[in-house]
Amino acid sequence: MGMIRSATLSTVLLLSSISSCERPKEVVDPTFTADCAGPVSVTEVIDQSGSMETSSTASVESKDLLPLLDRIQQCGGELNVLFVREAPERGATRIEFSEPPSSVPRPKQQEDETDYDFTDRILKYKSEMMAREKQIEEMARKGKGSIKDFVNTIDKKLRRKEAAETDLFSALNSSEILSRTAKVRWKGRAQLYTIVVSDGLDTRGRSRLFDNSVSNLFWVNTTSKKSDLGSGDVRRFENHPAAVNEVLQRTEIKERSGK
Repeated sequence: MGMIRSATLSTVLLLSSISSCERPKEVVDPTFTADCAGPVSVTEVIDQSGSMETSSTASVESKDLLPLLDRIQQCGGELNVLFVREAPERGATRIEFSEPPSSVPRPKQQEDETDYDFTDRILKYKSEMMAREKQIEEMARKGKGSIKDFVNTIDKKLRRKEAAETDLFSALNSSEILSRTAKVRWKGRAQLYTIVVSDGLDTRGRSRLFDNSVSNLFWVNTTSKKSDLGSGDVRRFENHPAAVNEVLQRTEIKERSGK
């Protein structure tokens, strides 16, 4: 899986024979770091009813979730998957990742600071950045087994026989509760997304409890009227990979200059 990478950490060169009154001949220090805007919480609602086939709404394959898992592991957060069937299932299939350590601010030389002392701080900064990268690599290594188990579980559920009825609104209610819970769990810092893969049909007639979502709501649906998908800012996509790509673009990890 992918990992957060700091830009190349250069060494501080030619430090021998530097006195407190001399300028180091060359100090090449890290000037770029990469951080996420916050943890990423995604809830997927996947319709497994027979009407999906007749409406030509493309479903999901387990491999489609890998880019999301990669991004969530990079930023910290969670992926919840709910399936639309005859009745609500017992909770979502879920995986969670801790947030990685934040990048270390790049030192800036103070007016009254000697070049020698500033070089020492650059060396400390380099050491802290290397330690951060090793910690991130270890977190990624430990997460591989959890990701494999999660994907295998999703794959088995996706291979089930199609559902005879569609309790879509119960799944939508559950997805909104998960988003609101994530907002609290991550102390308002989470980037919240819900991807609904459904033709929009509900045959059970339960009430839809939430008119507006706290998350960014994406529907993979080409047949329903937009008003049927929910009020507020609802975006429609032709297929699941397009919706996933939109999440990746919005949560892109951008390098920012330390200068």
